[in-house]
Amino acid sequence: MARPVEFDENKVLTNAMEQFWREGYEASSVQKLLDCTGINRGTLYNSFGDKDTFFKSCVDQYNKIVDRQIKKLIKES
Repeated sequence: MARPVEFDENKVLTNAMEQFWREGYEASSVQKLLDCTGINRGTLYNSFGDKDTFFKSCVDQYNKIVDRQIKKLIKES
């Protein structure tokens, strides 16, 4: 039986997204991503796939954040 997810996916994606922003895709090694997210290698690969897929998940996270901000600004106008 698979173990339940034991991490905050939004926090992991946000921390990884910030790492990619700081150093770029190439310089953001898997180890740096593990360090900044607090997850282990198995969790990264089992939950997100490879580094490229993880990066795409971070881009999706960024788009969700921006979308929420835009909707909030429109609602406040």
